[in-house]
Amino acid sequence: MENDDCFENGLSHHQAANVRLTYSEIIEQTLSDMNSVLEPFDLTTGKLTPHDEQWIFANRHRLTLLWQKTMLNYDDALLVDPEKKGFDFAFKLCTAQSKPAGICACFFNPHTNSVEIPGFENFTRDEPEHPLNGRMFRYILYTLYLYSLALIEHCNAAEDTLKIRVCHAISDEVLHRYLEHAGLVHIHGTMDCETSFSALEQYIETVAGHLASETAAV
Repeated sequence: MENDDCFENGLSHHQAANVRLTYSEIIEQTLSDMNSVLEPFDLTTGKLTPHDEQWIFANRHRLTLLWQKTMLNYDDALLVDPEKKGFDFAFKLCTAQSKPAGICACFFNPHTNSVEIPGFENFTRDEPEHPLNGRMFRYILYTLYLYSLALIEHCNAAEDTLKIRVCHAISDEVLHRYLEHAGLVHIHGTMDCETSFSALEQYIETVAGHLASETAAV
């Protein structure tokens, strides 16, 4: 389903003069870099596995999102347009990697030069002491910042027009919570919001400082 040589139509190519990562290597690098951020907080992130999908299916009746429908639409979008590149990942406790604590599905759309999030969910909302609780959205944005950096470097994504779009907020309250982060702006007539890569970068600089302070206190 996935061409590993980044993108066609001139967006990126392997060139002898420049060593470029394949798309799979971009994902691996993104997750490795993000795990360096998460490690002090007993968290890890990785690609969604078949075991994770089985857990989601088994627990579907107590989850907020209709993940079967979300993932079906997500997979269909990637199948219909092979230039779109998917990236789904799960957060887990380092000490409990048998089940996801939260998951996120996203993809890069080269036609709009945007990283889009069709769905994410935190499964630890009833566990106030869980290290993911209250932090998942900023960890997702941090992950997508690292992902975007790699897209810019290795796939010729245009930095000055690159957007990050969060789709399908489940309520006005949730949408307004998103708008508190990274300069996200509501897209009129939708339940979506988006921000620029430059605004995300400024946000991550602030988040990184906060995380460094938290790490020192751990």
